Amino acid sequence: MFSIPLYQYKIDNWQEKKQKLLEICSTIDFKNQDIANIKFTNFRADNVYTDYGNKKNNIYRDKVEKILKNELYNFQRDAKLNEMRVGEVWFQQYYKTQFHSPHNHGACGYSSITYIKFNKDKHVPTIFLAPFNDPKGDVIQFSPKVDEGEIIFFPSLITHYVQPNKSNDIRIILSFNINIDNS
Repeated sequence: MFSIPLYQYKIDNWQEKKQKLLEICSTIDFKNQDIANIKFTNFRADNVYTDYGNKKNNIYRDKVEKILKNELYNFQRDAKLNEMRVGEVWFQQYYKTQFHSPHNHGACGYSSITYIKFNKDKHVPTIFLAPFNDPKGDVIQFSPKVDEGEIIFFPSLITHYVQPNKSNDIRIILSFNINIDNS
């Protein structure tokens, strides 16, 4: 009766693209020294380091679009989108015990997650909550099987979260919103 689209792609030339994405991520100041004027901060009541909400983080949007050009093309084709543009772009770093509570990205179109540093044996993927319950009234959750070097696209209004990182290995993701033309 209802289905919710999820598009998942293995990123081509991953090692090369991973290096480029990590280079961008490394320009974000983690120690609040404001070198690049973009900082990782501990977001809201959640325990995750992110540069989300920094107006200057979109200075690397063009670089990210260029790096992920093929994956963006494949998504636009598969989702049958005439017009789309990359909106906000941000990185998140999860050290041991860090998490991100349930949230959504509003009605912008689609959102994405690129798993940059992700060990499927140690890290838990993003968990999505269905916008409806099962017939017994229970919450429906879905967690895609992902690995490092993959990108997923999903409707921006879908609530999702990340459980606490139980590993000493850092988990790094890149997220961005895709604004679509509704005409």
